[in-house]
Amino acid sequence: MTLAEFNALDLDHRCEAIWEWGFYISRNRTEQFNKVLYSINGFFAEMVLRLEDNKITDVIAYDKVTPVEQTAYFIKKDNPFIRVS
Repeated sequence: MTLAEFNALDLDHRCEAIWEWGFYISRNRTEQFNKVLYSINGFFAEMVLRLEDNKITDVIAYDKVTPVEQTAYFIKKDNPFIRVS
């Protein structure tokens, strides 16, 4: 599955793809949301869960993780998924 194919899926199917093929990278918790970053087939997907009811509100796909995101998620530079991207 490519990034474009993933983005064409509805929210439920994007979640299924993450649970089926995603590799957990890290998470970032804010006051209202828990964001979980996964690696899937050469791209990254961020699952956004609302803390109030643990409902998945969005899944956002990225081609690469920027240095800002890398810092927000506390991802080590030697993480194999980050090095490949």
